[in-house]
Amino acid sequence: MTKVMAVLRTLFLAGIVGYMLWALPLGVLMSSAKSSATFTVDILERVASGGWFAIAWIGMETVFGWFRVWLEGRRELKALKVAAAAAATPAKPGP
Repeated sequence: MTKVMAVLRTLFLAGIVGYMLWALPLGVLMSSAKSSATFTVDILERVASGGWFAIAWIGMETVFGWFRVWLEGRRELKALKVAAAAAATPAKPGP
């Protein structure tokens, strides 16, 4: 399960990095001030959506982390119940 989560996180991160590289305003940074003003709104929209992707990344990490904690807690509880049941049953005396 841990490997699956790592792969999902890696794919999600690769998608965010790819989007942010696509959204970088490299052409605007290298152009004159007059033409860069026309691209300002588009750049701000891209940066805002990149910020929301980052928030989604943090939210996904949080949800997956708490899900793993919940699963581990259930496994530990089940192990404790099995151990308690084994300790509660009296051992049969030998012949």
